[in-house]
Amino acid sequence: MTKTKTSISLDKEVWTTFLLYCLEKHGSTRKASEELQAAILWYMKNNPVLKQGSPS
Repeated sequence: MTKTKTSISLDKEVWTTFLLYCLEKHGSTRKASEELQAAILWYMKNNPVLKQGSPS
């Protein structure tokens, strides 16, 4: 899979907490991008957007 470098703005406390989560899980923050991608994919799977014209 091709990677795309991006920039996001987050509350500092949210980012710090997320990095601490990665540190606990992996022993470092080097996998933060993978964890963020997994979180985004999980969110989209569990919160589908209704297509236009479909019943609510």
